[in-house]
Amino acid sequence: AQSLTSVQSMDDKARVSTVSGQQLEIVADFKIPGGLESLPERSEFGIAVLGCPNSFERTTIGVNPQAKLFTVDATRQANSFVQAGPLVPEDTDSIHIHAYIDHSIMEVILNNRTAITSGVKPRAASCGQVWLYGVDGVRIVAEMNVWQLATANNADLRGGGRPPPTPKGRADASFSRKRNNEHKGPK
Repeated sequence: AQSLTSVQSMDDKARVSTVSGQQLEIVADFKIPGGLESLPERSEFGIAVLGCPNSFERTTIGVNPQAKLFTVDATRQANSFVQAGPLVPEDTDSIHIHAYIDHSIMEVILNNRTAITSGVKPRAASCGQVWLYGVDGVRIVAEMNVWQLATANNADLRGGGRPPPTPKGRADASFSRKRNNEHKGPK
């Protein structure tokens, strides 16, 4: 992981992460001093991800206290449905969201209890902005940390989405034997 940014909900400029991209890990904590039931109607809040510059295109990871649901809405990025899961516990005064975004796949975990995996399709590589929404710093206070993730397989995907060719010869076979011998354990 690289490029950590920490965002707190003081004003609009402080709600936008300086780290952007399509391979991210995001951890956000929302505190609701009076509890979720103290919030007025239509007080959905959460995180917008994969936002495109100068566009309404984005995916939202939201909490809807009135419906007692947490949602992933990627309908603006080629997903036909808003996905939802139960808000557990319903009467909480804090929400913890942990999300992994890897280009077209998102895994979102709420309060370490409910998870949603969603497919998304940002229209361009520049669609990677992240920000908090629905947070006013009074009724809802938030802190968000964002890390940009490196490619896991270290493949150069610039050449049409294929990893670089494997060297020919016995390199693969000898590597496999060596790995198998390392894991045999004590004799």
